[in-house]
Amino acid sequence: MASLVSTIGDLLLCPVCKEILRQPRTLPCQHSLCHDCLKNLIANIDRLEQSHGDFPCPVCRSVTKLPKASSIEIQVVAFPINRLVLSMMDAITQHNDDWPKCKLHPDKSADLVCVTHDILVCSKCILTNHRHCRVLDMNDYVKSTYYTAKCGDINENLKRYKNHLGVVIDEISSKIESVSKDEESLMDEIRSLRDTFNAAFDSLEERILSKGAAYKKQGISCLQKQRTMLEELIADVQTSLAEIDDARTSDIPSKRLLALRTAEANLKMVDMEMGNISLPVTNFKLQVSAKMEACVVMLKDAVDVVSEENSFDIPPLPPPIVTIPSTPKKGGKPPKRTPTEMCAVKVSSFGVRMHNDKSPCDITGSTIMPDGRLVLVDYNNKKLKVLDRDFKLMSDFKTDGASFDTATLSQNQVAVTVPKEKKIHFLSLQDGMKMADSIQTRLECWGLDYVDDKLVTVTNSDDHMILFYNKKGTELISCSLGSQDPNMKWPISVCVDTKDKIYVCCQGEGESDDINGCLVIIDSAAQVRSMYMDPGLRKPTSCTRDEEGNIFLCGLTSANVHQIQRSGDRLGQVISGLSKPIHVKFCWDTGSLLVMERFCNDVSVYQMQE
Repeated sequence: MASLVSTIGDLLLCPVCKEILRQPRTLPCQHSLCHDCLKNLIANIDRLEQSHGDFPCPVCRSVTKLPKASSIEIQVVAFPINRLVLSMMDAITQHNDDWPKCKLHPDKSADLVCVTHDILVCSKCILTNHRHCRVLDMNDYVKSTYYTAKCGDINENLKRYKNHLGVVIDEISSKIESVSKDEESLMDEIRSLRDTFNAAFDSLEERILSKGAAYKKQGISCLQKQRTMLEELIADVQTSLAEIDDARTSDIPSKRLLALRTAEANLKMVDMEMGNISLPVTNFKLQVSAKMEACVVMLKDAVDVVSEENSFDIPPLPPPIVTIPSTPKKGGKPPKRTPTEMCAVKVSSFGVRMHNDKSPCDITGSTIMPDGRLVLVDYNNKKLKVLDRDFKLMSDFKTDGASFDTATLSQNQVAVTVPKEKKIHFLSLQDGMKMADSIQTRLECWGLDYVDDKLVTVTNSDDHMILFYNKKGTELISCSLGSQDPNMKWPISVCVDTKDKIYVCCQGEGESDDINGCLVIIDSAAQVRSMYMDPGLRKPTSCTRDEEGNIFLCGLTSANVHQIQRSGDRLGQVISGLSKPIHVKFCWDTGSLLVMERFCNDVSVYQMQE
């Protein structure tokens, strides 16, 4: 087949313009040129007046005699058309309208298969983009081991998915049955609670009415006594007023003095009685209303209790089955392990929400201390959380503003970015967690890592920058990605491998299907060295490396995790079916990969398997 492809290339490709032959004209040496290429060649020879119109073949350099003619066009037409090339091109391109078209050349039919890249190609592709690939005709491909192996793999994978979906459906069915039973039990409890409430309210009503009647009787009796006493005082006052009036008109001095003494005694008595008057005021109604309001609040709190939605674990999907047939070479090395033989399997998870957290957790950054402690950044709760080697929560620290990422500086010190405040805090983990120092930054700093006493940070949409700072807050080096490829914009996180290999995750600008974001590799001078993109990975938000230098990269909207070799070659997707992965971290001591998703209170633990 390789010799056939080489022959097709020699016949269909013009040696002058390197394009498919157009109106091919055959020279005496049996090599063919495009009609226009031959015409231009003859015209140039006439213009230069070379060797009586003789010219060398562009392929074999044999001299060709030009026929005598009145014009260049007639000289060109004198060379015969290569009918063999035309018939081959017609045979290749003659298909019905249902035949698939080439993606790179929509006017061509895709009737060949590039086995190297596993895609359909056209005749023009094998002469340009796939010239050195292994290419088979459509009929030969369906009879080859490649087709057989792929059909077998697809069949096995479909069975695998069918069996897995059956297991998932069984799990869901059991959960539905469990939820139904829980609902019936809850309804019984609510009915019992309602009966209890009714009995309690009946008793409460009876006690309130009985106590109210007693308060009413006691209050009315007291008020009636007070009224009678006041009425008697009014009568005494009226008598004293009448006696004083009589004394004023009397001519007898002793009578007038006696009336005055009597009136004065009555006045003192009235004044004394008025000081002893106390009107009973009861707050019985207010007390009852307060109690009733407390009952209503209690019931409202019972109704408004919101329980968090917890998902249930289902068996992990087995690794995919992929067979790549290859032809062994004599004396060659054994074939390398294919990327798809590696996958990550979820082995456990651990909770990171604390009792005093007011919102769901959103773990956007992490770092591992030299002693194995894990420090997590909870962006949603504005906290740093410290866990031990067994992923048990030890302590937390409230930050001023929402922190996003962290990096280890020394044995007991970390740096934390607070982008909206344009600050980087330095925290000490010795004897608890406390603020040690902070620096002010020029732009919003999001992702963070540390290398050679320098803080490496990225600014996301704030000028799309990569910045290097020292611990005193001096900006040492800067690099802008804003004027380059739109996939390189919105840098969100950074991971240092060596001082000359720093990985930056860029989400890409906009929501276009053509913009997926990328992984940018820079050196210690903030110069872009290379860029990694994959259509199966959209909006990468975080990356981490293992002990061999391989990179794990999570995509927010593609909801998966890819693994990339240190050389930059793609090893493939290792985790899929996630929700919104925002951060990944590789633990060197356990060899596990931690995956954090947005607004999730649990961190998933994965292990790589073959």
